[in-house]
This record gives sequence, C-alpha cells and structure tokens, in this order.
Amino acid sequence: MKKINKIVITILCFFISIAWFGETDIESYMPLKEGSIWEYEALNFKNDNVTRKSRLTVINMSPRDFDGENVIPVKYVWKVKEIGDPTSNTFYFYFFVKTNNSIYSIAKQMEKDIEPKKLNTPLTYLKNPIKKDNKWKDVNAESTIEGIEDTVTVPAGSFKCVRVKQSLDNGDIITVWYAKDIGRIKQLYQSKENLLIQLLEYKK
Repeated sequence: MKKINKIVITILCFFISIAWFGETDIESYMPLKEGSIWEYEALNFKNDNVTRKSRLTVINMSPRDFDGENVIPVKYVWKVKEIGDPTSNTFYFYFFVKTNNSIYSIAKQMEKDIEPKKLNTPLTYLKNPIKKDNKWKDVNAESTIEGIEDTVTVPAGSFKCVRVKQSLDNGDIITVWYAKDIGRIKQLYQSKENLLIQLLEYKK
C-alpha cells in the first residue's frame, strides 16, 4: 500500500510540474513594469487614403488600489495630426489587472475625469495558455490566438510575435501582435475607419 501511495504521489507531482512549468508568464508578452515606455506611429485610413497621422506614447505607471484590486495604470498620450489641421494632444488611462492566467482591463480614466470609472465590461487582452487556437470570451468580445510565430516588421525592427484577434459584438475586429519581452508591436483596428499602430521605440 505504501508503495502504491508513493507511485500515486510521484505521478501527481509529475503532472503538477508539467502544468506549472508549462504555463507562460503572459506579462512577458504584455509587460506591466512601472516606467516602461512605448512609442508608436498611428495611421487612420479609409479606402486606402490616410485621414489622420498620430503619435502614441504608452507609459506604465505606479501600481495602485482600485475597487479592492491592485491595478496597473497605463497612460496613453496621443499627439494627433489631422491632415491639413494643427496638431492636438489628448490622454487617458486604462487600469489593468494581472492574474496567473490573464491580463485584463477593469477601468478607464479620461482626461476630464478626476477618478477612474469602472468598465461595464472588462476586456481580456491575453490569457493562458499562449498557444494557437486558444480562445476566450468576454461580454462584448471573443478573442483567439491565431498565431504564435508570426514575423512582423515595423519601424522598430522585425519581431517574432503572437497574434491575437478580437471580434467585437459591433462587428469591429482588432488584431494585435505581441513580441516576447517587448509587448505590443503592431495593432490593426478594422472598422468604418481603420487604425494601424506600429512600434517605433521601446524603453524598459
């Protein structure tokens, strides 16, 4: 009986170790370290005509508490250049939660807001396992990891990426390419007017 128990325990430990070590640290694909900065170029286009050129700066801020959870605020600063018009600036924050299994946003704070406002429908950006055809469902979106070895070339260079497609209930589609240890490399938002975002520079 003791021998059988030892065998059972050994088998259980083996499978636990596989589950533990086989799980990807999703933060390596979407870094949330305080002080990390990404610079992007952004192009709005309709029928292949560019309607707006922008520069997007993304900054990870200091962790804080919100609604009983530890969150990481991420600041998005837009310098928008309308074709033929002066440049205008705007910013907002999203507040992210990281678990062992996923990274998702729970709140947003616009420039005019004094405090963040909880999202009606949190959105999951990444979820384990990081493997092709992994799917997850949020209230207003369904996401699929469509590729794990895409080679993507942007102004910052060429990277091997995980590709995630998010299909929103309103018919819009967001495709995001994430590179390990860097984060979002490229994003294509397909709607009535499309938006393409590509990495220019990353500072840890």
